[in-house]
This record gives sequence, structure tokens and C-alpha cells, in this order.
Amino acid sequence: MKKHLLFYILTFLAFFSCEKVVDMDLNEESPRVVIEGQVTNKPGPYTIRITQSGSYMGGDKFEKIVGANVKVYDNAGQSESLVEEEPGLYKTTNLEGVEGRVYHLEVEYDSEKYTASSSMPVKVPIDSLTLHHREEQLFNWPEYYINMHFTDPGHTRNYYYLKVYNNNMQGEPSPHFVVFDDLLFNGRSISDDIGFSDFEKGDTVHVELLSIDREAYEYYNNLNAILNNAGGNPFQGAPQNPTTNISGNALGFFGAYAIDKASILIDY
Repeated sequence: MKKHLLFYILTFLAFFSCEKVVDMDLNEESPRVVIEGQVTNKPGPYTIRITQSGSYMGGDKFEKIVGANVKVYDNAGQSESLVEEEPGLYKTTNLEGVEGRVYHLEVEYDSEKYTASSSMPVKVPIDSLTLHHREEQLFNWPEYYINMHFTDPGHTRNYYYLKVYNNNMQGEPSPHFVVFDDLLFNGRSISDDIGFSDFEKGDTVHVELLSIDREAYEYYNNLNAILNNAGGNPFQGAPQNPTTNISGNALGFFGAYAIDKASILIDY
């Protein structure tokens, strides 16, 4: 027997500016708490979403968890109890995300306690974006593509999450996300295609480079593999839940990210 699990990705998640629903078949198990949220170096409020998985046989969707006690604090003494603005959605009021700090999440609900921690790296800035245009060729449509230039710090291992928006920073981001590390270019200046080319003349393209910690990198790599397998070989086993940094047998992820942003107008 299987259940239908709807897995929320906040991109994001605010987590990342929108919510995407990923439809998966997973092995039958008891309902589990799902916690998704983030703190960034951008001004808040920051959002924590708490739900509970339902049963496919019962026709349930994710149930929003109300009345939880939610706290976020850092290693510099900053702490805040979040306000439930709507069912299952908890937001900060005054908390400030600061690069280089460790952020902790505590959730208490139904006599259970769930915790998570994430380190916010120091931001790696985007140096510039450059625009290129490929004319129509045999077997190739004309297209615009964008190179991102940045310098990777050489003194530490770095992990990145790349987001691309077209015209509206509050709109739907690219349906694909890219995570990568600096294993092959540690301490070097990098110039590379951002990997998205669905642009037209007159578009304004916004690129966000998120510096993330290793746990977040592994989580998104794992999530990407699950998404790629969701419609793959039917003879393979049912996909597993993504990895998580949340204790207490919960699903989801709590992350602390440092974001830099750059924009470019497609004007030729």
C-alpha cells in the first residue's frame, strides 16, 4: 500500500518567494510533521511552515498544524518566538539574519519537540552578469544566454544554490534549480553560463546566488535526484523522502542562506 505525499518546497522558499508542490508516491507510513523554513541575510519577516502528511487512502492533503510553539534563535543571543499569522504559517517580527551566525529552530507541538540548526555562510558576491546572443543555426533556435561572474573564496569549502527570475523578483522562478560546490574551482574567478536561456528581448533577468551550508547542499542534491526519478523507470523502487536536518522524525528542511543578487536587461 502506498500513500500520496505532497512535498512543499518554499522558494524558497519567501523560501524562495513561491511554493511549489511536488507529487510523489511513497511507502505507507504514519503521518509525519513537515517543517519548511529559512533565515537569510535579507530583511525579514522569515517564514516557517508546519504541516502534517495525510493518507492517500483517506484522500487527505497536507493538514496545516495550528497552535505550535515556534522559536528561532542564533549563537549571538538573538531569539524570537514566531507569530502564527495564518493556519500553519509562522513568521518572525524582529529577527535579523546575519552572515556567519548559526541559526536554531525549535518547534513544540502535541507534546513533541523538533529542532534544527543551520549555519549562514558569508555571502559570495556576484561580480557581474554578461549577455550573449546566439543567432539561428542549423538545428539550433536563436537564443540569449547569460554568464555569471564571481570569485570563489579560497580559504573554505563553499556550496551554492542558483535561482533565476524573469522580469519579476516576486514571480515564479525557473522550474529548475541548480546546486553546486567549489570542488573544481576553489579560490578561482569563475565565468559560466547560468544554464537558463528562455529569454526574449526586453526581459529583465534577475539572478540570485545563495551561499548555503553543506547540509543544505546535500538536501537539495537529494531532492533533485528524487524529482528526476519521480517520472522515471517504473521498475525502480518508490522514491524515498528527502534527507532532513530536522530532529524528531519530521520531514522538511530549515536553512540559513546568504544571498547576493544581480540583474541584466536583454536589450539587443
